[in-house]
Amino acid sequence: VEHSLQGFSTCLFCYGQTGTGKTTTILGKPEPTSEQGLLLRLVTDLFQQVSILGEQVQCRVQIVEVHNERVRDLLTEGNDSQNPEV
Repeated sequence: VEHSLQGFSTCLFCYGQTGTGKTTTILGKPEPTSEQGLLLRLVTDLFQQVSILGEQVQCRVQIVEVHNERVRDLLTEGNDSQNPEV
């Protein structure tokens, strides 16, 4: 979070075999707070810090899946998700 606020590009990366809990680790559950995944916790912390600073920031999020050497954008619907710009 600190590096993001300093202007550095940051990445949350998860790697592993099918069924090992990658999605749960990244996303978790919205409630209770103790079961939130890394992404929700990081975004919450980021917005809390921005609120404290009282400044405007630009935030860009990209969520991609790499499976069988193919990259898929998980935030885009339709055929555009097949070849995202990474």
